[in-house]
Amino acid sequence: LRSGFLDSRIFHPNTRHDFSWAVRRYLCYFQDHGIFSLAGATVEDARNFIVETASTMSSGSLHNVLCYLKQFHIYLSGINEPAPDCTALFSVPVQRETHIRGYVSDEELESILAQTDLSPRHSRRDRAIIMLGATTGLRAADIVKLKMSDIDWANGEIRITQRKTGAPITLPLMKPAGEALKDYILNERKPSDAGEVFIRALAPYVALTDSQSVEYLFDQYCKKAGIERKPFDGKGFHGLRRRLGKSLLVSGSPVAVVSQVLGHQDAETAKHYLSLDSENLKECALDFSGI
Repeated sequence: LRSGFLDSRIFHPNTRHDFSWAVRRYLCYFQDHGIFSLAGATVEDARNFIVETASTMSSGSLHNVLCYLKQFHIYLSGINEPAPDCTALFSVPVQRETHIRGYVSDEELESILAQTDLSPRHSRRDRAIIMLGATTGLRAADIVKLKMSDIDWANGEIRITQRKTGAPITLPLMKPAGEALKDYILNERKPSDAGEVFIRALAPYVALTDSQSVEYLFDQYCKKAGIERKPFDGKGFHGLRRRLGKSLLVSGSPVAVVSQVLGHQDAETAKHYLSLDSENLKECALDFSGI
């Protein structure tokens, strides 16, 4: 049954492995409890599997397992395989943990930009990259692939197709970022056949390899600025995007506007930035009067 299910659709190799692991664990549970055919299993047996599994994994992993097994049971129903109808059981939502990631504060951004002025080389390029991230919220992958033709200098806009979502987006080119871009292009960027704005500072003068190059240079400036990094602290280059989202919300911008600026496909995604506004969230907290 497991092999037939896996062969019934096209999976990415990693996804196929995850589905295979979940279904194998599910079937082995029944065998360990003396049930050697799904025809002999009940919905209660499946519920007991969920209870036992929930004690050994995170809520996020449990959510994924239930999704995989729901698809497995839909497959079983499609081939008329005798099995308990567990589709509704595996459709029960699991509340996933939400981690509040940090962001790059205004003070930290100022310290980082100050280091670009002190850098003996690459400073104009790196400053322009950081200013773009801070004022537009563009992801590193989009900044690396930004082309000269994407910049509308006359109207002060940047028009790109996002690599993550594939959706087109138009963003205002704020004056600080525009000035940093002009300074780099006119005074530091070497002659190159590359259509991308940002190129290597050393020969050969080709486009930057990928977003990791941006992440790396940003981390180096963080170190120079004395910003101590910790795993998952949210202080990487993507922290500039969270900073912008938080700033827009604090200034009173509607969630829909924040979502449009950051290029989210789902407006609900922008609500995650509400958790960063700790000052205003304090006003929502109930006091202890009457308790």
